[in-house]
Amino acid sequence: MVSNLDNSFTIRTSQDIRDVEAQAFLKKVNSVIKHSVSDQEIKIVTEKLNELFERQSIMKGKNVRMSYNKDINRIIITVIDKQNGEVLREIPCKEIQDLASYFRQILKTY
Repeated sequence: MVSNLDNSFTIRTSQDIRDVEAQAFLKKVNSVIKHSVSDQEIKIVTEKLNELFERQSIMKGKNVRMSYNKDINRIIITVIDKQNGEVLREIPCKEIQDLASYFRQILKTY
C-alpha cells in the first residue's frame, strides 16, 4: 500500500515538473513576441512548432498543439487525447485566459 502512495506521489511530482517546464517555455516564447510581429508571422511560427511536436511525438497517445490567443497576446499550449480529440490540458488554463482577457478589457476602458 505504501508503494502505491509513493508511485502516485512520483507521478504527481513528474506532472508538476512538466507543468513548470511548460510554463517556463511559454514565458520564453511569449517574451519573444513583440507588438511589431504580425498575426501571419505568429501563425507561421505556431504551425511550425505544431509540426515539430507531431514529428517528435513525445507524449504517447496525446497531441500537443500551440496556438496564439490574440485577446491576451499569449501562446497557448493544448494537450489533446489522440483517440477522442478531448482537450486534456491547456497552459495557461482557460480560466486564466478568460481572466487575463477580462482585465485587458477593463484596462482599455480607463
